[in-house]
Amino acid sequence: MEYKSTILIVDDEPMNHDIFKALMYKEGYDLISAANGLEAIEKAREYMPDVILLDVMMPEMDGFEACRRLRADDLLAEVPIVMVTTLDDKESRLTGIEAGADDFLTKPYDKDELRARVRTIVRLNRYRGLLERTLELDKINKELCREIEERKRVQEELQNYQKNLEITITERTRELENAQKELLSKALEAGRAEMSAVILHNIGNAITPVITQTETLKTDKSAEIIGYMRKCYDDLKNHSDDLQYYVSEDPRGKQIFSYMGDVIDSLTEQGQTQSDIVYKIDKAISYISEILNIQQTHMVSRQELREQTDLNRLIEDAIHMQAGTLEKSRIVVKKYLLPDIPKLLIDKNRLMQVIVNFIKNSYEAIDEFENEKIISVRTFANNEQVGFEITDTGIGIGPDQIHKIFEFGRSHKGSSGVGLHYCRMFAEANRGTLDISSPGRGKGATVSVAFEIGM
Repeated sequence: MEYKSTILIVDDEPMNHDIFKALMYKEGYDLISAANGLEAIEKAREYMPDVILLDVMMPEMDGFEACRRLRADDLLAEVPIVMVTTLDDKESRLTGIEAGADDFLTKPYDKDELRARVRTIVRLNRYRGLLERTLELDKINKELCREIEERKRVQEELQNYQKNLEITITERTRELENAQKELLSKALEAGRAEMSAVILHNIGNAITPVITQTETLKTDKSAEIIGYMRKCYDDLKNHSDDLQYYVSEDPRGKQIFSYMGDVIDSLTEQGQTQSDIVYKIDKAISYISEILNIQQTHMVSRQELREQTDLNRLIEDAIHMQAGTLEKSRIVVKKYLLPDIPKLLIDKNRLMQVIVNFIKNSYEAIDEFENEKIISVRTFANNEQVGFEITDTGIGIGPDQIHKIFEFGRSHKGSSGVGLHYCRMFAEANRGTLDISSPGRGKGATVSVAFEIGM
C-alpha cells in the first residue's frame, strides 16, 4: 500500500484552509487543519505530520511562538515547518529562522511554487526518516551479531566446562573404586565380613546421589541451544538484503528479539543447573571419602571420634546430600527441627551414616505411583534425651516383620538388610534407643532414635 504524506495546515482563517486544501487535494496528501497555535501542537503530536504549514499572524499565540514550542517538543523537533506570512521584511524572516522555521511562503503565494516547495520538503523529510531508520536498523543488526558471537563464546565455555567436569567425575570415581577395593580386601583379610558389608552399604547410600546427579548432567541441551542459535543467525543472514523490512514488518522477523531472549534464558538456566549438580556431586563424593577414611581407622582401633554435634545441622546435610534423588522421585521433605537443640557428644560421621540410612529407607519405601509422597523429619529434646524421628508415607511394615527388621541380612524391600542392622549397632553402642513403628502395610512407617544428653 502506497504511503500518503500528512500535511498540517495551521491558520485562524477558515477560508485559507479551504484554499490550501483545494491546491493540495490532487497531490494525494492527507490534510489536517488547526485553527490556532495550541491546537496545532496537539494535532501535531496526534498525527505526526510530514510538514506543517504555519500561519504567522494568529490571535493568542502567533506562528513564531507556536514554532518555538514545536521545536522544544522532543517528539516534534524534527518535523519540517513552513511559515506562511504577509510579512516580507528581513527582521520577520530572521525571527522565523530563530524560532526554528525551515522555509517561508509569502502571501499572496504562487500555487505552483507552493506545491513544489511542499513536495520537495515532504520528499526530503521522508528520505531523512528512512535514513534514520536504516541507521537504527544497522545498529540493531550489529548488536545482534555481537550478541550471537557472545552466545557462541559462552556456549563453547559451557562445553569445555562440561568436558572437564566429566573428566573430574571419572577420576574421582576411579579413586573411589580403588579405595573401595582396598578397603574390602583389608576387611576380608581381617575376617570382618560383617563390618565390610556395613561399610559397603554406607558407601552405596552415598553413591546414590552421585549417580542421580550424573544422569541429570548427561541430559545436555547444548546441541539444542546451538541449533536455535544457528537458526537465528541463518534467518538474519538470509534477509541481509531486506533486513529493515524483515525485522519490522515480517511476522517471523518481528519475533527475532524474543527468540534471542529465549536462547539467552536457556543458556543461563543450563549454566546454573550444572553449577548446582557439580556442588551436589562434590559434596556426596567428599562424604564418601570421609566414610572410607573413618572406616579404615575403625578397622584398626575401633575407637569412635566423639565431638560436639549439632543434630539439626547434621540432618540438614543428610537431606541435602540426598536432594537429587528426592527431587527426581518428586518426594516432599517436611522439616520440623527444634530450635536451639542441645548438642550431642557423639561420632558425627557415624551418626550421619545412620540418618542417611533412614532417609534412604524412607524414599525407597515410597511407591512411585503414590499420590502423597512425603517424608517428615522432626527433632526433639527433653531433660534427659535428644533425638529425631523420620516418618514416611511409604509401603509400611507388617506387624509380623517389626521385630525381625533389625536382623543382619534381613530386608522387607529386597535390599541387603545391612543398613538397619548397622543403625541398631550404633544406637546400642552409644547407649541410645531405636524404635520403628507402622500402622500396617500401605500406611507408612516411623523410626525414632534418641540419645542421652551429655553422653
